[in-house]
Amino acid sequence: MVAAVVSIVVLALGCSAAAWMYLLKRNFELMAAEELAAGAEAVRLKIQERVGRAELTTRFIARDIAASPELASDADALAMYLKGLKAAGFDADLLSALDMDGATTAHAAPDWAGDMRGEPAFLDPLFSGAAASGRSAGVAVCLPEVVCVEAIEAFYLNGTKAGYVRVGHVLDDAFAGEIKLATGTDYLLLRRGRGAAGSISFGALTPEESAALAGAVSSPGAQAASARLSLGGKPYFIKTIELKDAAGRVAAQQAVARGASDIQRAEREALAALAAISVLGLAFALALGLLTSKRIFGPLGELMKTVREVSEGRLDARVPDGGRDDEIGELSGAFNDMTRSLLDRAGELERRQAQLIQSGKLAAIGELAAGVAHEIGNPLSAISGYAQMIQENAHSREEHLRFASEIEREADFIVRIISDLLEFSRPSGDELKPADIRELCDAAIRTVSAHKAFTRVEIISKFAPDIPLVECHPKEIQQVFMNLIMNAAQAMNGGGRIRVEGALAPDRVLISVRDEGPGVPAHIKDKIFDPFFTTKPPGVGTGLGLSIAYRIVEKHGGRLELESSASGTVFSFSLPLKGAGC
Repeated sequence: MVAAVVSIVVLALGCSAAAWMYLLKRNFELMAAEELAAGAEAVRLKIQERVGRAELTTRFIARDIAASPELASDADALAMYLKGLKAAGFDADLLSALDMDGATTAHAAPDWAGDMRGEPAFLDPLFSGAAASGRSAGVAVCLPEVVCVEAIEAFYLNGTKAGYVRVGHVLDDAFAGEIKLATGTDYLLLRRGRGAAGSISFGALTPEESAALAGAVSSPGAQAASARLSLGGKPYFIKTIELKDAAGRVAAQQAVARGASDIQRAEREALAALAAISVLGLAFALALGLLTSKRIFGPLGELMKTVREVSEGRLDARVPDGGRDDEIGELSGAFNDMTRSLLDRAGELERRQAQLIQSGKLAAIGELAAGVAHEIGNPLSAISGYAQMIQENAHSREEHLRFASEIEREADFIVRIISDLLEFSRPSGDELKPADIRELCDAAIRTVSAHKAFTRVEIISKFAPDIPLVECHPKEIQQVFMNLIMNAAQAMNGGGRIRVEGALAPDRVLISVRDEGPGVPAHIKDKIFDPFFTTKPPGVGTGLGLSIAYRIVEKHGGRLELESSASGTVFSFSLPLKGAGC
């Protein structure tokens, strides 16, 4: 019982700990999710800001090109102009002049961008927008594997549209650094699953980490706040956002990441504190259990032990009360009184059941005797006739010997019938015996087959060869066979076939008696095993056969069941191979 109390306390502590850790972890995840959402919103606003700045820059440059047309065709002049813009506070990374067809006529950019003169821009959705409305701005892939915020605006010479100016801000590591500085969350930009920019060095990632990151960003809107991601050997929560161009196509994948090291440290500290509290609680519960076990749980253990013994059939078991005058002593005394009463009632019930079985047996004997009277009468008539022929002395010695042999055969038939009836009528003993189920069935068939109800009935007995001996009361099981076979014959008033079959299950023998009668109506199936219930006409049957068979099978640890249809009825029962009987 001490173990039970300790187990309950441990279970309670475990459930509380699990709930607390879940809530703590959930709180950390919600906090991380809020920070990631704030970081994602900051990225969106930062890109919008850059789009606005690019639009202002293109308008300013378009006016300057209108005033200085050489900027539209001279790359060196355009580069000097870009340097001047940066000195004046404009921070554009790329500056291009495009002709009316979208071909680059002049280009100013960092050295890594290369010479882009002559490259067409008409495939850029932003150029299509600018060609239609005069200006356009948004996200674009401005160079191979380089994502930019771009703005394109038409410029005019002498009042006529002469071309376009394009300004680009590259989303690079510097941009990622601005995001981290403003929000405290890291920023990563991936193009086709490969790192394009980030506040975390992609070169520091292992191949496994790179693959995990690429898999995470492939699910737009996914937030791995519970499945933490390792980047550079450190745990992170991430949230991914698609970055789309002016045509609505995905230009790149973005991810904002929040370090999880501080959360892991807080979880470890909370877990350590919880472990300390649990150890103290467990120690207290153990001490309390030891203090109370001797006074309370010891007597209760004795009571539970006695309850188990009574449930197993030992009605003579008693609870030692030890002279206690408290509630446990009263409970023990009341339980002992109850078991004594149960023992008395069980003995009375057993005596009455034995009387009922014997009464049913005698009733069956009476019915059998009435049914076999004509069977005994026929041999007696034959014996009388043969005796008269011998007395006439008009036959040869050989014929006299044949008549004597016939007299002996008919007399043996009568003796066998009377012997079976007498053997069956004797009271059953109380002891269990190993018995052969096949022999009990054969004896029952021999006893009932002389009854007139079996005149046009064929009995087929089929038992599996591997059925072992069964511990039972042999005469009672023979009575079950007789009652079921007799019931089947009486159900087939016009004759038919009765099949008695036996099979072996893992722990018991299965037996069925099948007839070809009209079946049992559905409305009386529930009453078929009630004492004195019968559907036969007066003078046929006692109404006890099936009831007694049911109780005998139940007494042996089995159950008698009925299955019926219009083509016949099957009574089936089972007998345990070991431990059968009362």
